[in-house]
Formats: sequence, structure tokens, C-alpha cells
Amino acid sequence: MKYFKKNHLVLYNNKINYIFPLIQGSFGIYFSDFGLINFFQYKALIFFLKKKLKYISKLFIRVSKSLYCTKKSIGVRMGKGKGALDNYYIQVKKGQIFIEFFFRKKSKLLKNDEFLKKIKKIVFLLSKKLGIKINLIQN
Repeated sequence: MKYFKKNHLVLYNNKINYIFPLIQGSFGIYFSDFGLINFFQYKALIFFLKKKLKYISKLFIRVSKSLYCTKKSIGVRMGKGKGALDNYYIQVKKGQIFIEFFFRKKSKLLKNDEFLKKIKKIVFLLSKKLGIKINLIQN
């Protein structure tokens, strides 16, 4: 990671090809690019996944809030502290796993092939919603 003072840009090294290992689930969604996710985007993605994978699977979330943004109201003059918390951001690394899930054996609603097709469709829809590229990993 390089920091240029003149342009105030942070450049990431894109040569990393390491994908974090799966711990709890048999499927996972990982990021294939660097970036930031707004907390509202994060909540919308979790809501979307819970809606699509209701009784079929169990979800394990592997990212957490890491950056906090503060903001003062417009009418405040100089001084008087930093300001209240405005928003949360999640810093995403290349190869970091976003969410893990597995197929519940008790639910006999779907076969393995149908479940895999459904997961691939969900990953495609999530990649359209996010501005960051994501991929599917499986054990």
C-alpha cells in the first residue's frame, strides 16, 4: 500500500492472490477486489441473503465494522470537538470472505444441484448490487 502526499491517494497492491480459508460453512462468498462498503449496503446485503436462503441454510458473517466517520452539523462554528458519529464503513481486502453458509440436511426442499444453482444465482445478484467484485468458493 502506497500513500502519495501530492494527490492524497491510497493505492493498494493488487498482486495478492490469497483467499482466506472457510471455517464454519461449506460455501462462501469472497471479495476479489479492494474497497469500502457502507453500513447501509451491508445491512441490505444481509437482509437480501436471509430472504433468499430462509430455511435452506445457516449464515455465518465474517466481516465487521472497521471505520467510523464523524460529521458536524452545518450551523456549528469552529472548535467544540470532533462531532457525532455519522456512518460506519467496512474495509474490504482482496480474498477476504464476506459470508459463509452451509446446506441444512434436515430441509429436504432442494437437492444439491438445485441448491448450487440457487447459490450461483444469488452471487450473481449480489455482484450486481455491490460495486465490488465477489466470487463463490466451496469446499
